[in-house]
Amino acid sequence: NEELVKEFDLKLKTPSGFYVHEVDKRSSAQLGGILPGDVIIEINKTKISSYEDIEKTLKLKKVGDKVEVKVNREGKEMII
Repeated sequence: NEELVKEFDLKLKTPSGFYVHEVDKRSSAQLGGILPGDVIIEINKTKISSYEDIEKTLKLKKVGDKVEVKVNREGKEMII
């Protein structure tokens, strides 16, 4: 939301996404390259705007399945 964008001085091209505050050590997210401060915009080309969106998108995936995650990191969009 707009408050988080201002509070964390996020440089977003799109106003939606899920802000990653913390990443557990040795988690799939960390091993996949997600960093604190990233804003997850899409997973497998599905737009993300909440944690619930992430859960819905990943619930049918199995351990070891590869996913494409589009993030905004310090104002630059990238796929990891």
